[in-house]
Amino acid sequence: MHAERVAVATRVALAALAAGVWLMLPAAASAATIGGFSVRPATFNPRVPATRAYFEPVIRAGASYSGHVIVTNTGAASVELRVDPVDGVTAVTSGAVYTNRQVPLRAAGRWVKPDTSYVTVPAGGHTSIGFSVDVPAGTVPGNHLAGLAFQDAHPLHSGGRFSITEVIRAVVGISIVVPGPASPHIQLRHISLHALPGTRVPAAVITLVDAGRKLCKPTLVVSLRKSGQRAQTVRRRLDTLLPGNVIPFPFEWPKPLGAGTYRGSVSASGCGAKQHLGAVLGLGGNLRGTAADPQSSPAPRPAPGGGIPLPLVLLIGVAGVAVGSGVALRYGRRPPVA
Repeated sequence: MHAERVAVATRVALAALAAGVWLMLPAAASAATIGGFSVRPATFNPRVPATRAYFEPVIRAGASYSGHVIVTNTGAASVELRVDPVDGVTAVTSGAVYTNRQVPLRAAGRWVKPDTSYVTVPAGGHTSIGFSVDVPAGTVPGNHLAGLAFQDAHPLHSGGRFSITEVIRAVVGISIVVPGPASPHIQLRHISLHALPGTRVPAAVITLVDAGRKLCKPTLVVSLRKSGQRAQTVRRRLDTLLPGNVIPFPFEWPKPLGAGTYRGSVSASGCGAKQHLGAVLGLGGNLRGTAADPQSSPAPRPAPGGGIPLPLVLLIGVAGVAVGSGVALRYGRRPPVA
């Protein structure tokens, strides 16, 4: 189950940034309560703990599946919720997230049909909402991610100098497996050097794609060498990549980088055959790092419940807002459906 608190602000960039951070929170390991309500699968497989939080149906191409979500209201007043199917996508820093309800469905979200578009849950009560998944004939084998989003139908609006609308949303993931030959296949497409937006922190931006048909979590090893200097190497394991999704992963660099020309290389493993990419990279100005020694410094710890390095909050915020507006759809191709 994926819980989000989305603040949409007018005239306040900081509020929009906060909204983006919440948009990028990955799926929780178990059903959580947020804004007075929680959602979870009605049934689960005790041998697969993850099914307490999201659905993992195996559905043949051309076949259907049905399930139920339990919506619980822990508040002292009844709550009215919107019910919407949504697509699963890969976050810019990897990990599975879900599109906003305003974003047109382009992938597996199109297959999900809830029994109702609105539900009212009484105070201290719960209700069951049914849904179906109809996988089109000819759908390729592999992993396809969708979700069922429950969103407050009457969001709160703040007054005062700045206008902020707070939307509470919880998403139950539907991780669909279409049986048949399928495997992950990582591709490295591009590498460049940039400062993280609004900072002087350097990043090697690695554009990569899971060109296969299975979810995977690649490990990247990135090296940079300036003429006359020793190579600097950093290793990091990414979170989930969805099949077909392209992301420009911002590989935060822990050591200062001076202006000039670098020989850069990156390798990716853990998603099919190991891949390599090399390039000559230019940097126009001096950038400061975040640690003294990239060889001994661990990667930044993720935020609680997710795979997002804390120093990347600014970049994540920008990406999260883009996802909310639909702009970030340009980062990823949807899982193939035909």
